[in-house]
Formats: sequence, structure tokens, C-alpha cells
Amino acid sequence: HLQGANFKGAKLIAGDLRNSKIWMTAPPAQSAVELVDFEGATIAPLSAASSKTIQKAISALDSQILERRVTEALAKLLDTKIMNAWNGTPQQISWQQIIGNSDTASARPVPTPRPVDPDGDLSDSQDFSDQQETGPATTYYGQQLTEHLETMVCRVRWINGAVATGVALRAIAPQFRGDLSVIDERLSGEECIAAQGVPARVVRELQTTADRSRDQ
Repeated sequence: HLQGANFKGAKLIAGDLRNSKIWMTAPPAQSAVELVDFEGATIAPLSAASSKTIQKAISALDSQILERRVTEALAKLLDTKIMNAWNGTPQQISWQQIIGNSDTASARPVPTPRPVDPDGDLSDSQDFSDQQETGPATTYYGQQLTEHLETMVCRVRWINGAVATGVALRAIAPQFRGDLSVIDERLSGEECIAAQGVPARVVRELQTTADRSRDQ
């Protein structure tokens, strides 16, 4: 969930934001978003159930100081009137454009929002889950994503293997849109020193998954 998050000034490159929930979220500049997977992303406020769950979790905190700080930090996000006021704002419109123009979006126009339900239900949610790229667009996005991850994964600056591990885990996931075999081959190369920091379990799973994809 990205509701209430702040991406102002951030660069989102080749990120995986599938099925993310966005509301009262400060957007990055559109020029700072590249190769991000927004499939299933929804521009929607917290549901009434989610709001109650959060409030219950806050009440269960042992520290009164921490409870007060968390309550203050989430006050706007949990206030229905304030949530309503974000509807139609430049920030919300910017997210519509970012998702609608993303590499994984279809040519279908971004939906027009409806008023937010007073109870915080998702009556105005903008669901992009049915936006699927097809044909050449899919291939183009997959190629670009693979090329980016392939060049990034073995960089010396991330020699501890943290980035390589993250890329390997992402490649293993069923929804990965890049070329799993290319990532496997890159991490298996002797020149990829960063791959030495990838846990053996992850390496085995990556190789097994890549072998199955090659056999299909």
C-alpha cells in the first residue's frame, strides 16, 4: 500500500508497483518514472475495513509516545473528509497520467474518478488491473526491463549482493515480465562478483525456474 507515501523528488526506474494502492500519495515527476510495472495499480482511498485495522493496530502500541506520533502521522490519511479533498487534485491527476502513460499501460484512457464514499469504501477507485500490454508492446517492455536489470545487477557499487538478490527474487516471481534466462545467465557469469552475495537457496531457485522456462 502506497497510500500516504511521499515520492516527491524520487526516481522510479524499473520498479515493481504491481497491485499498489495509491491515495494521498505525493507523486514523483513524470520524467522520473521509467520501466515501472503498474499492472493492477489502483488509485483509491483506504477502505473502511483497512482504516479500522490501522486504528486498532495503533491502539495496541505499548508506547504512548509512539502511539501519539503514529496517530499524528496518519491523521490525514484516516480522516474521510481530508481523503475526499484529495480527489481531483493535481497530485491525483498526476498519478493518473503516470500510470496511464507507463510502459505497462494499455492505450485505454485513465478512468474518471467518482466521489469518495463517506465510509471510505472504494467507490471511486481507479483500477488499472485490466490494463495489459499485448503484442510488440509486451516484447518491447520486457526487453527494456531485462536490459536494465542485466546492466544493474552486477555493478561493483552493489558488490555485497543485495541488489543481485533482489533482482533474482523478482525474476523468480511468476509475474516477472523480463527474460528470466538472461538474468540467470548474467548472475551465473564468473565476472559477476556481486552474485557471490546471493544466498545459495535463491541461486538454486533461480536456476531451476530458468531451466523450466527454457524447456517450455
